[in-house]
Amino acid sequence: MQPATARSLFGSADGTPSAAERQAVTVSPGPAATSLVAYKEDCGSNLPTCPRQTSVTFTDGDDGTLHIVRIVCKTWPCPYCGPIKRANLAAKVRLAKPNRFVTLTAQPGLSETPRNVFDRTRRQISELAKLYRREGKEFEYIRVLEQHENGYPHYHLIVRSPWLDQKELSHRWCQFTQSYIVDVRKLSNNDKGINYVMKYLGKQTTNSFTDRRVSFTRNFFAPTPPEPKSERCVVNAQRWAGSLEDVTYWEFPGCSWEKINQWHWTARAK
Repeated sequence: MQPATARSLFGSADGTPSAAERQAVTVSPGPAATSLVAYKEDCGSNLPTCPRQTSVTFTDGDDGTLHIVRIVCKTWPCPYCGPIKRANLAAKVRLAKPNRFVTLTAQPGLSETPRNVFDRTRRQISELAKLYRREGKEFEYIRVLEQHENGYPHYHLIVRSPWLDQKELSHRWCQFTQSYIVDVRKLSNNDKGINYVMKYLGKQTTNSFTDRRVSFTRNFFAPTPPEPKSERCVVNAQRWAGSLEDVTYWEFPGCSWEKINQWHWTARAK
């Protein structure tokens, strides 16, 4: 592992925002509503850490210090990582200043399976957005895929755009997908509105079509500055299956560890 890649082992190991994201989040209103701790509790997660965590060890080539870093899975279904991902996403979405909440249904054709409907409609959302952009209108969105109880997909879009006429949107969506049922609602750019929508969208954490349940257009979020490179010279990096506690007990019994925080410990071999 090259020193330039060492940054990925630090900072966001617990799923919290990166340095750039933290700076951006602090300028948004209503810190109580975007608190990760409050949001996790509100979502019913009180786990101390990710149950599917792994660990990474490496040596700092400059001073010989041994490091171990906790790595969480960062997946939507995880009872620890999922609420954090939703909280982070809610904070980022609010900064994007969306103003519409759009639901696009997908009407199945004769003998079409849910998978067939998904494959037929999933790329049409970007075509719909391109149509509006060709007319000189902004249409940037984050898309969340959801399945009905019958298995068929529909799409929720949090959109930044000028006024969207519901009848016109329905007509255009029908041209692309032969489905005409759409819903357009005004979205207030505040903590209560955004967090309500994000919590609603977070109720279903998996689907049978794809692992990429959430996607967004290139210009929906503001560009973030690059992460700073680590000053550590990383050598002998190795990934372990297990928590910091398990790995240090079984693999490094001769080390005395200093706990910098719950995600990062250091030691010098005896």
